[in-house]
Amino acid sequence: MFRIVSRKRSAVLAVTAAAVGLCALTVPTSAAAPPRAVRSLPAMTFDFTGLGGITKTGTGTVIDTTGATVGAVYQHCDALDSLTGKVYCTDLAVLTSGMQLSTVEAVPNTTTYPTPYEGVITGATQGAEGLTGEAHFVIRNHNQEDINFS
Repeated sequence: MFRIVSRKRSAVLAVTAAAVGLCALTVPTSAAAPPRAVRSLPAMTFDFTGLGGITKTGTGTVIDTTGATVGAVYQHCDALDSLTGKVYCTDLAVLTSGMQLSTVEAVPNTTTYPTPYEGVITGATQGAEGLTGEAHFVIRNHNQEDINFS
């Protein structure tokens, strides 16, 4: 009786292993596309004049290098961090082309202009999915900051 049980158990294990192996071969795996480094995002300016400053939560405008309004930027900022002297913000730029671009940054709390600082691109749409890279900000004045990407 011991031999019969052992043979049955061995047969069940063999069939189970074969089934698992077959499933592993036939179930497609989805690998995420590798991130792409920024190559050609245009320079832009975020203008928060109506909001009362670049470290406020609300909506501003996106201006291209010719001075034309090309979208809106929605910004959320936390309180000033007393340890670092920075305000942590996230921005979502929605361009008239349909592209959306999001960044996160630690904005220096300053009244000295121009003041450069760095941010991170956290996402994009409209053919720019998977972008990664840096957002290079320069605070132009209390209400405006210029952004270049790399």
